[in-house]
Amino acid sequence: MTNEYRLNLSKKNLPELRELYDRQKAIIENKSLVAKLKDKGESVRALCDKIEKEIQHRNDVESLDLSLSNLKIADARTELDKHAKYVCSKDSQVEDSRYRPHRTLIPNERKSLDHSPKKPIEVSSAFEPYLCHKPTQCVSLPESLEIQQQHSRKITEERTKKFLERLRVYEDSDSESEGEPQVEDEDDGDNLIGVNTF
Repeated sequence: MTNEYRLNLSKKNLPELRELYDRQKAIIENKSLVAKLKDKGESVRALCDKIEKEIQHRNDVESLDLSLSNLKIADARTELDKHAKYVCSKDSQVEDSRYRPHRTLIPNERKSLDHSPKKPIEVSSAFEPYLCHKPTQCVSLPESLEIQQQHSRKITEERTKKFLERLRVYEDSDSESEGEPQVEDEDDGDNLIGVNTF
């Protein structure tokens, strides 16, 4: 059973190919090693020739690439003759004026009829919900503290307003019930219960 190792030279880069070529040349120059080989160094010489051809091909490609990169296209355009200009001017002016019975004369009118308002999509895991609020904004820490303080002030104002309304309603209901005797407390008049001041 022969174990042949095939070397793919196209996958190697140029420095690797040169190093491999130098190694093969060193093997060929070693006469005692070549004499011990079965084929007397024929496979080594064939591989060396293949490597040399691949290196030559790569050098040719690089020189061609370099010469093409130095090639420049002239910026000055050649002027077209008068007949070609005339043909191009007539060709661009052709309009499609065919009458099509299945189309309206005003295409925008048809589009406006087709665009009905979208049906609301039911919010579920299959669809993302529509944005009903503004997207999140980045706020600095001092601005955030100021916003929180304003918000807490508004909340306390609303709570005091609601408490005062309930208190008035309670006092009005007490004054309407004249049949019951009213007992006055001996406190200083600080009967505001439930008002939180932050």
